[in-house]
Amino acid sequence: MLGAKVDEAIEMFENEMIDFLPETGKRVKFFKESRERIEIMCQSMEDMRNQTLKEVRSVCWRLAKMLL
Repeated sequence: MLGAKVDEAIEMFENEMIDFLPETGKRVKFFKESRERIEIMCQSMEDMRNQTLKEVRSVCWRLAKMLL
C-alpha cells in the first residue's frame, strides 16, 4: 500500500488534468495509464510514504508530461 498521501496526490492530479483533457475515452485511458505508472514509480521510490504531498504531486506531473 502506498499510503493516503499518494492516493490524495493522484486524486488532486486527476482533478487538475480534467481541465486539460476532453471528456472522451482518451481521458479515461490516460487516467488509468497514469495511475498505474504513478503507482509503479512511487513503489520504486524509496519510502514514498514519507514524502510530502508536494513531492508526490510533482511525481504525478512529471509522469503526465511523459504521457501527453
